[in-house]
Order: sequence, then structure tokens, then C-alpha cells
Amino acid sequence: MSQARIRYLNAARQSAKYEQMPNGQWVATIPKFEGLRAIGATRDEAWWNLRDAFDHWLDEQIKMGRGVPHIHGLRAFEEGVNKLIATHRAATDDPRLKEK
Repeated sequence: MSQARIRYLNAARQSAKYEQMPNGQWVATIPKFEGLRAIGATRDEAWWNLRDAFDHWLDEQIKMGRGVPHIHGLRAFEEGVNKLIATHRAATDDPRLKEK
């Protein structure tokens, strides 16, 4: 994972929510990061699993032409993602992405 992705995710971690399920496992989510969630035996494990899932989630956001949630102070990362999205749109044959 790139340093920029790690900085972005660590900033997002400030708003992470953890919930312990009846079976004892923990679920970690970050509000505004739709579809990004992970489960772990402990709260820390749930965070590390969420961190691992973030790379895939971000790649899917780019592939589907979606931006990333704004995090104060990380505009350069968000602009970089938007450039990747524009490049992906220009290179794809998927008409759904061309319309955006």
C-alpha cells in the first residue's frame, strides 16, 4: 500500500466505528466509505482487516468512476484519485462511465 493511501486511511480511521457482534467478533466500518467493512476476532484485528480491504475498495472506487470521501487536509490525495478516475474513464469501453 502506498504511503499516500496509508495517510488517507489513517486519517479516515479517526471516524472508524467498531461494533462487537453477539458471537464476540468485531465489525469495523468507516462512515462515508460505503461498502468498506471488515470483521476480526478482536477490535485491532478488525482494523487491520479493514486496512487490508481498503486497497481493494479504493481500486473498485476508481474502476467504477466514484470518488473518495473528503478528509480535511488530504485534498492532494483526493485530486490524485480523481485523475486516476478520469484516466480510467478515458480508457474504458464501459458506456456507464463515459456518461459521468
